[in-house]
Amino acid sequence: VFGHVIDQETHKAKTNFVINAPVVIVAASAIHSPALLLRSGLANSSGEVGRHLTFHLTSAVLGLYDRIIYPPGGVPQSAMCDEFLNKNGDGGGFWIEAVPVYPTLASLALPGFGNQHRELMRQYAHIGASIVLVKEIDSEGEVGLNEYGRPSISYAFGERDREYMKQGLKIAAEIHFAAGAKRVMTLHSHKTESTSPQGMNEALDQARWGTNEIALYSAHPLGTCRMSEHAVRSVVDSHCETHDENGLFVIDGSVTPTSLGVNPQVTILAIAEKSAEWIAENRLKK
Repeated sequence: VFGHVIDQETHKAKTNFVINAPVVIVAASAIHSPALLLRSGLANSSGEVGRHLTFHLTSAVLGLYDRIIYPPGGVPQSAMCDEFLNKNGDGGGFWIEAVPVYPTLASLALPGFGNQHRELMRQYAHIGASIVLVKEIDSEGEVGLNEYGRPSISYAFGERDREYMKQGLKIAAEIHFAAGAKRVMTLHSHKTESTSPQGMNEALDQARWGTNEIALYSAHPLGTCRMSEHAVRSVVDSHCETHDENGLFVIDGSVTPTSLGVNPQVTILAIAEKSAEWIAENRLKK
């Protein structure tokens, strides 16, 4: 492994050093793992490093209640609904989660400006939130490098995934009304809210879905060093070892070959444990 100590002002190497290691593990997530490989000129004979980025695109529905909800309190994620995953048999869909909303996040996420935003923040204790996470099937991004060698991200929101997001927001709105919300809104830049389920459905059908017209979040970046035994269309094999470099492994969320239908932490832990056992048996055993 060749390394550099970088001067933070000039961005130039001050000293160089070499570490001899039988195994090197890259574990910097779906954004920085491909960036590190691209900067190093490694493991990219397939041209797949940095490609196939998925995010579990996420947006939220807010319910305003007469009673105090106190959104930062209680169990952070107490309930979820996965009824709508793969419901059409296409591998896509969405799931809905109950989530906490802390003051700083609320101030950033709540729609509106000026007086409208201030009035919503004054009702903060009465807000309940749900998020809709889309399992992408026709949306995809890419991680490259900018002129400073730092990650540069591009992403295209597909038509089918946009429709799933709309469906998810409608269902989440119905849940809030059923729980007693008096008013429900989404995070669209143009007011998208109603006091009834039917009105909310109509508002979402008329809503704008272009760039910067709805707040979207990345819950779980995945997939930029994807795993496969076919070297021409992947970066690592089933043990997370790169096809190009013996002893170089990528072990994090970047190795997933597709978007997942679950929160990925347990999947990533399982991949790490499985890969670690294989490395100990096959690469480190004396």
